Amino acid sequence: MNFSPIQNNTNPLVSVVVCTCNRDQYIGSTIDSILNQKINFTIEILIGDDASADGTKEILLTYKKLYPEIFTLVFHEENQGIGRNWAGLMKLVKGKYVALCDDDDYWHYDEKLQKQIDILEETSK
Repeated sequence: MNFSPIQNNTNPLVSVVVCTCNRDQYIGSTIDSILNQKINFTIEILIGDDASADGTKEILLTYKKLYPEIFTLVFHEENQGIGRNWAGLMKLVKGKYVALCDDDDYWHYDEKLQKQIDILEETSK
């Protein structure tokens, strides 16, 4: 993994938000694509599991164990729906910027976040 070793998530620059439900076939690839980003800033990853009945929860807990400093996991016992799941995660965001990634998508370009943040930071000067 190309994951940045500089992590102190009291003030991450970017919060990556992922809502998921029953995506055990995809969620690992989604998370790996986030972790593979070549970045020079701190991130946090917030994932809301909307009462998955497959192996999604176990996969998420494995990543949390590997990277406890960057993952915030929310597990719903009853299905909330995508809107409520997303809204709940947005209340927990600490980053200046928010990046969304669907639970069955992946970022194939490993400089995606860096390029986006470079542009946003430049235009905010």
